[in-house]
Amino acid sequence: MRVSRIPPYSIDPVGSISVIDTAAYLLATPAAPSQANVQTIDFSAWNNRKAELSNRGIRITGKAGVTTTLAQDIEPEAIAITADGKTAYISLQENNGIAVLDISTATPAITSIFSAGIQDWDRGTASAKNYSYTLSYAAGERKPPQLAFRLAAFPACSLLAPKRSAPQHSTSITR
Repeated sequence: MRVSRIPPYSIDPVGSISVIDTAAYLLATPAAPSQANVQTIDFSAWNNRKAELSNRGIRITGKAGVTTTLAQDIEPEAIAITADGKTAYISLQENNGIAVLDISTATPAITSIFSAGIQDWDRGTASAKNYSYTLSYAAGERKPPQLAFRLAAFPACSLLAPKRSAPQHSTSITR
């Protein structure tokens, strides 16, 4: 049996969102959108705000030697559009964040990025307690060993990492 290995990735593209005008689908003779109907918005405008976002709880890791900008590290996953069609919320699962996209104008723009939050699993201070335990053996066996161990409790937190946004059932949003 031959095992093939997937080589490590060496290119990390910039995370982006494409807004596609599908109004032509609603015409008497439906037409597919052309490239002119597609607007791609990326996260390059946020590159100089990496420290700010990290301090807000956005997880930024990247791959050494491959990921060189914040825009490359951000990975949009799913989208939810408000009922009025003016705002889209994009989950950034690997980054533990939500991006807010203003789609109410002719030039959509990412207006903010916020953390999905952190779950605090243990409130309180760290504690530790020592325990001793002697193993029992059947009669005539060797001398039982003395064991010692330490149990410790530390405050723990985890990232919420959003997976999906609420679905949008509209087929077209007009401006």
